[in-house]
Amino acid sequence: MDVWRTEPEIDRARQDRLRNLQVASVSAPFKGTPLARADIEWLLVDHRARRRQEDLDLTGVILRCVDLSRLPLAHLVDPDHHRPWPPDPSPSQFPLGYIATAGVATSSPQTVRLTGADLRGADLKECDLRGAALDGVLLDTDPDSGRAACLCGANLSGASLQVATLSGTCLKGADLTGATLRGATLEGARLDGAMLSRAHLDPLDDAHITNLRGAWLDGATMAHTQLSKACMEGAHLTRANLDDAIIVEGVLEGARLQGARLRGAFVVSANLRGARMVGADLRDAHLEKADLTGAQLRQAHLGNARLHGATLVRVDLGRSDMTKARLEATTNSAATWNKDWMEELYNIRQHTQKLDVRLGRTVGTSGTALVAGSQGAASFPAAVDAANLQRATLDVYTVLDDIVLGSAAGCAFLADITWGGADLATVSWTHLCTLGVGEEQRVVGKAMPGREELRDAARADNQLALALRQRALNREAANFTLRARRLEARLQKIDGPWYAYRLSSLLDFTTGYGYSIGRALRTYGLIVLSFTLLQLVFVPRSVHASWWQHLVEAAVDSVYSFHGRGLVAFTPEAYASPTAVDAQAILGAFEAVIGLLTEIAFIVTFSRRFFDE
Repeated sequence: MDVWRTEPEIDRARQDRLRNLQVASVSAPFKGTPLARADIEWLLVDHRARRRQEDLDLTGVILRCVDLSRLPLAHLVDPDHHRPWPPDPSPSQFPLGYIATAGVATSSPQTVRLTGADLRGADLKECDLRGAALDGVLLDTDPDSGRAACLCGANLSGASLQVATLSGTCLKGADLTGATLRGATLEGARLDGAMLSRAHLDPLDDAHITNLRGAWLDGATMAHTQLSKACMEGAHLTRANLDDAIIVEGVLEGARLQGARLRGAFVVSANLRGARMVGADLRDAHLEKADLTGAQLRQAHLGNARLHGATLVRVDLGRSDMTKARLEATTNSAATWNKDWMEELYNIRQHTQKLDVRLGRTVGTSGTALVAGSQGAASFPAAVDAANLQRATLDVYTVLDDIVLGSAAGCAFLADITWGGADLATVSWTHLCTLGVGEEQRVVGKAMPGREELRDAARADNQLALALRQRALNREAANFTLRARRLEARLQKIDGPWYAYRLSSLLDFTTGYGYSIGRALRTYGLIVLSFTLLQLVFVPRSVHASWWQHLVEAAVDSVYSFHGRGLVAFTPEAYASPTAVDAQAILGAFEAVIGLLTEIAFIVTFSRRFFDE
């Protein structure tokens, strides 16, 4: 006698009735029929004794609160006649025969088809349900007895649970490797320690999105799992393994991900607002356009993570490791995607006959999606904005080695950050400090920035300059202060009086607001050269001297006048009447005034350069 048989064998009359139901209907013979464990045990024995090649069809059967624990609901015939189920299916080991679908006979080992069955409150503990068709089953709490369905330790690898209802179901330690749970409802389900590697939990369609709200997945293995658009709000994922998982546009608001592994995971455009990710491993993860507002990332490992366009407002990054993390804007994000994994993803979707499933979206208003088409082509996001770190919190233990905060396409927004003693000397400030044409547009991320954007960007630069100066990084601080002045000048152009912007622009052109020695020297040369040419044109010279002698004489007069020494030769006695005032005197006086103002700017510029540093 089989060890799993715990009930007495049903009587002859009951056996005949069940056989008659099977003969009367080829499809769903037991639909709507209440069955007990003794009935299922006899059907399993009879199915094996007759060596039937088709699946045991229990579609639509009613098994409410029935104890089905430890029943062998997979491999119902002699396993020697069929190849064994692969222990860890990969895309190359994932033939269509192993994906059981309702009403379709497969070449895989025969299983039970329980499509649409009522299993509320049933006990399926440690059942072998490999490859079983459980689409649309009711596996939640029985409304009459209040008893929750139990699948603890069950083997559901490769099973199909599309649009199944498993709210509050206990799936602790269950094996769901390669299972299809598209559109399933697992709200409040207990999946502690469950294995969901390569499982499919992405939406079946827009109306059937997988619901894992409040589910318990502590310690679950979910590597390579597809969770696109899945709702995991408030889910418990402490120490869960989500390496290389696809969570594009997933909702994990308030999720508990303490100590979770998300290495190489695709969390693009996901909602992680308020998520608890203390100690999470996010190395090499793709978090483009993810919303991490208010998330707790203390002690998290974000090495080489892609955070282009991510929102990190009020994020706690204390003691986190952000070595080589990427937060800048990018114009070629396709190069950052792991194309080997995308090809693997495409192979899995091809075998499960789901080729046109939405995986993500690009930046912009067009809403173009990242799609794996029937020809295997994929379109990747073309451009992503820089990350937003406003009001983020760091501390002295936060690691920022070689972090990339800016590029030619745009810089991360760093306003109101609490640096908390973080080592800023290890940060690559190359692109953030680069000042050139169009820098204001790159800072605020818009071609035509408005008042608020300019004001926020200027405040961010001033705050960062102060933080850098406190750490004796004066050269970098000077660059950010200079950029803040230029942004403030743009703001004056919008709000201030007409002369304020022109005077500010003049200061920028002549001395770079007192921060550019090169501009100061250039200004000095331009003034001397300009007045040298004016003197050559308007001041008469000796006809016996050569042209180069005239040039040298005019240049010397211009230099003398610039420094005020040219005024010594022009005394009031020599020019008692207005007619005596010649062009040389007028040019000399005018140049002397300009030289005085320029020298004051020179003193400020040289003092900042040599004394601030």
